[in-house]
Amino acid sequence: MRDFNVIDVTAYKGSDCFLILTEKSAVLVDSGQDYCAVQTSENISNILKGRQLDLILLTHSHYDHASGSACLKKAFPSAFVVASQTASEILAKEKVHSVMRELNKAVADEAGVGAYPDHLDSLAVDQTIEDGETITLDDLTITAIDASGHTKCSLCYYFEEEGLLAAAETLGIPVDFPAEISPCNIISHDQTIASIKRAASYKPQRILASHIGLLPDGSADEFFNKALEVENESNNLIIDSYKAGKPNDIILEEYKKRFYTQNVAKVQPENAFYINAETLIAKTIAKLYQDT
Repeated sequence: MRDFNVIDVTAYKGSDCFLILTEKSAVLVDSGQDYCAVQTSENISNILKGRQLDLILLTHSHYDHASGSACLKKAFPSAFVVASQTASEILAKEKVHSVMRELNKAVADEAGVGAYPDHLDSLAVDQTIEDGETITLDDLTITAIDASGHTKCSLCYYFEEEGLLAAAETLGIPVDFPAEISPCNIISHDQTIASIKRAASYKPQRILASHIGLLPDGSADEFFNKALEVENESNNLIIDSYKAGKPNDIILEEYKKRFYTQNVAKVQPENAFYINAETLIAKTIAKLYQDT
């Protein structure tokens, strides 16, 4: 039987990252946050036991997925940090580092974490990859899949030999699968739908879900169908409410009532939900004007 293991190396919930370990390769999907990245690196080291980490694959540039990568690069200097070109450009900006610094401190304070080293000025991507391009290791072939929708820089990663899809947040977070998937579109409904269908076209056998981990074997089709359903519901709620004459603040409260559930609260702070939802509502309404 093929040696292929997916191991949760998350230091604190919300800073989720997963180590994929084979006989010859070690690949990290996302890096979590900077404030707890030292603990993340220790978690990884305890598993690798002297082996090298080959790749740090970033699904997008948000602080909870990417800000830990600088610390991890320091801990594992031979590892290549991989992301889209757009993510690489974002992560190189000092302004982004400053915002990430503030967000990390807020989450650290909430988690009761005191002083911690700051690595954010060293954030950098070593290798960029775009839709359809592949990275080949000794016993892994990894294909990048455009997953625009949550951000412009989002990617899924398909591990060909295992039929495993490391899903970007664009596809939704299965907070209570299969009963509940949280929609994660921020920038474009059309792009999100296209990204879900694009990922599904690879016909993966297994899903490594953002913030959650492995879904049950054989549940990929159910995941994609549910993701499409909830994304359409999200879009329709905003459009129907707007056409009914409701102002944005009321739409936001209705959106929160429907989608900010107890399960979602376990993986996303309320203020982050509000920021994302406000952006989504504004962009959805703006597109209505563009289309008329």
